[in-house]
Amino acid sequence: MIVKGFYAEKVFGYLDFDIKFNQDVSFIVGGNGSGKTTALKLMNALINPNFKELLQIPFCTCSLAVIIDKQEVIITAKTEGDNIFLGITDSNTDIVLPTYSNSEVDYYSRREDKFDELIEDINRRNIDHPVVKAITKLDSPIFLGLDRRREDSNLKQDYYHEREMWLHQKRVKSNGTKRFIKGSIGASLMDTEMLVQNSYRRIRDLENKQSHKLRDKILLSSFQFSKFDREDLTPDIDKWKEREGLLERKKEINDAISNIVGKDSALSDEVDKFFSGMTQLFEVMEQNKEGFAIEWLLNKAQIERMASIVDIIDDHKSKIDKLYRPINEFLDTVNDFYRDSNKQLKVDTVGQLIVKRPDGNECTIEGLSSGERQLLVIFAHAFFNRQSNKKNVFIIDEPELSLHLGWQEMFAETIFSINPNSQFILATHSPEIVAGNKNKAVGCR
Repeated sequence: MIVKGFYAEKVFGYLDFDIKFNQDVSFIVGGNGSGKTTALKLMNALINPNFKELLQIPFCTCSLAVIIDKQEVIITAKTEGDNIFLGITDSNTDIVLPTYSNSEVDYYSRREDKFDELIEDINRRNIDHPVVKAITKLDSPIFLGLDRRREDSNLKQDYYHEREMWLHQKRVKSNGTKRFIKGSIGASLMDTEMLVQNSYRRIRDLENKQSHKLRDKILLSSFQFSKFDREDLTPDIDKWKEREGLLERKKEINDAISNIVGKDSALSDEVDKFFSGMTQLFEVMEQNKEGFAIEWLLNKAQIERMASIVDIIDDHKSKIDKLYRPINEFLDTVNDFYRDSNKQLKVDTVGQLIVKRPDGNECTIEGLSSGERQLLVIFAHAFFNRQSNKKNVFIIDEPELSLHLGWQEMFAETIFSINPNSQFILATHSPEIVAGNKNKAVGCR
């Protein structure tokens, strides 16, 4: 997907938008009150679709143009009389929503539960509507809105409370494949932690499958038939000295075998005996003593099998390193920023995020500063909320929140390097975020 443009008239009665986005990077710039956040909210409302935002933000008309498989698709909402009509390209029918006066919106804003009930009713009535089905089939952008911020210090905003509520309810609110990071910073941290954990678990599952393949290959190597070669009677000392490298791989071979059959002291003892004997054999070969050829012939086949096992282990290790690359690159990227405060982000054996503090003690991600949390949330979604083999779209409102100038200068280049083939739309006030990309700035209105 590529977001091509956003158009709107008389938002809140006076704001007009006509924004054309670049296919790679667009910085939405404009002064306070120019409507950057409002534009992003309406874009999100159209692509989700989010009926709550469409009803809360008054407008005459708004539309979002996206490119899907080289075809332009336009989602449009129009206010006509007492209704809002929501439609999409190639649909012959529109969703009809009721409009509400400012006083009604204010009333519902003070009674959030009542408004949510109203929206749930609208969702239920339209869940099978052709427009909803058409929109939800689209690969939607990843929105990171201003709600990453902690709004107050009440208990309900606390990370631990949000986590307990999630565990208690056993559910995560979502809308199909649409991804909009909302709620307090506590909820966003919880969402981030679950995102990393799920990615880590998928990697562990793939690692287990690779371990099974490693086991099968090692077992198969045990049945390799060795043919007689006359040269074995007078082995080339220099050639077989290369096999001395096996001695340095003893621990890796032991670990690989333990990974297959578990810890077994008897098996470990046999491996130790084999390597001890092989060490003595190579010492005899070094001294070119008589009689070594017989001992070499007796053990050559097993040494060859061991060399084959080392090749299998190298291939396995390469594949495992590739599986963990996203996790490791994520940690390296975040820790490049955290280095200023002498903190280090780690992932434990079950995929939970742990912070190592300057005093050496460890804590949860709740122990991070507001700026460190912002970076964690944004980078986690940049690494793990993307879809492979597709052009992802990231829309971020005010990425500079809580970031000092040094981090703002690093931010754009870093996040662009994570997903070089993705489209980024960032609404910002920060010259440091834009930096050397002034040619990518687009006016808000």
